[in-house]
Amino acid sequence: MSATSPGVEGAHIVNADLRETTKYQSHSEETRGTTHDRFRENGGQTIFVQADVTKRQSVEDAVQAAVKEFGRVDIVVNNAGITFESRDLRPVWDVPIETWETTQSTNSTGVFSGIKYASAHMLKQDPHPSGDRG
Repeated sequence: MSATSPGVEGAHIVNADLRETTKYQSHSEETRGTTHDRFRENGGQTIFVQADVTKRQSVEDAVQAAVKEFGRVDIVVNNAGITFESRDLRPVWDVPIETWETTQSTNSTGVFSGIKYASAHMLKQDPHPSGDRG
C-alpha cells in the first residue's frame, strides 16, 4: 500500500506481510535489514504492518494502518502469492484439497480483499487536484 507524498518515488510505503524479514534471509540482500529499512535508507517513509492476506480482517486492518499513518491510500500492490508446487512436490491428483484452498485463499481471495478494502477507502477520501481519489 502506498500513500502519495514525499519519499521513495513520491510515496509513503506500507510493507504488509506475514513477517518483517524474508523467510530466506540468509540467502538474500535482506541480511542487512528489512525491506522497509531499505526504503528508509533511500529517504522513504515506510512502516511494516503484519498482515495475512488469507484473512479479510487482516487486510482491512492493513488498509486502516496505512490511513492512520499516512492519511490516505492511493496505490495498492497486491503481490502476495504462493504456489503449492513449491511446498508440496507431487502430481496434482495427489495434492490435498487443503493445499489448493490455501493457494487460492492467498492468490485470489487475498488480491480481492486488497482491492475491496483499499478501493472502499479511496472512494471516501478527498480527491487530488486531478480528481483522482486513488
